[in-house]
Amino acid sequence: MKYAITGHTKGVGKAVYDRLNPDILGFSTSTGYDINKKEDRARIVAEAFDCDVFINNAANNFGQVYMFLDILKAWRALPEKRIINIGNRAGEIVLPLSHYHLLYLHAEKTTLKALSKELTPNTKCTVEYRWFKAVATEAMLEKYPQWTRKDYLTPDQAADIILADEFITQ
Repeated sequence: MKYAITGHTKGVGKAVYDRLNPDILGFSTSTGYDINKKEDRARIVAEAFDCDVFINNAANNFGQVYMFLDILKAWRALPEKRIINIGNRAGEIVLPLSHYHLLYLHAEKTTLKALSKELTPNTKCTVEYRWFKAVATEAMLEKYPQWTRKDYLTPDQAADIILADEFITQ
């Protein structure tokens, strides 16, 4: 199996990338791929076309939604392909307006979740949406120093959820 992942240089994406290396292609802003740019998404689709599984991990404004739509357009008629969209708790709960700083993330993740479900019956490729609670990445622990690792998932635990059935099928 050959994999591709967005957001592979930090946090959860890095944990997945490190686990699947060398059978994985990584695409991140730090390596010249911005999922908010149409031309970069087109490059990702072209470079990942020979992969079997596309892990849509990077969340950046609505770039993750656009990335899903672009890869789905290219893979929709290919039954051997699989897309795994990565959500989080923000897409699973109703947020009060007092949580304004999370509303854009909530909108992105609920849209990604809805499209994953609604577009799946119209495609031959497999589309999955996987989510988990907050992950204690270095960036999150820096932003929220009151967090402790025991209260949240580690990047490796999140990678376990993303890859839950991957190692069985290899």
